[in-house]
Amino acid sequence: MLKQKISSKEILMLILLIVGFFMFYLHTKIELIEVGYEISDNRNYKKSLLEKNQILKAEFFNLKSPDRIETLALKQGLIYPSQKDILYSSDNKSLNAKNINPKNINNGQ
Repeated sequence: MLKQKISSKEILMLILLIVGFFMFYLHTKIELIEVGYEISDNRNYKKSLLEKNQILKAEFFNLKSPDRIETLALKQGLIYPSQKDILYSSDNKSLNAKNINPKNINNGQ
């Protein structure tokens, strides 16, 4: 076998190549760790948003509750209509305050 002398330039290139691969490996591991932390933070954020969403849904359904609305309306002085307060129409048209004509009211029938 022939023995070739390895020059210092070749040794330096080999060392630089090994250091370059090590730096690339180190960089990818650091990026992987950072992405892992970001995923963890996003999971925690998602969990807190889901909890807030549940709280807001519960509050929404509580505020929308017919019993609550009825209680508030009665506290503010609203009353249930009596039979004389109900207007009937013979032609199935809806009545509103603008088109009510006293001549068209069927005396509560």
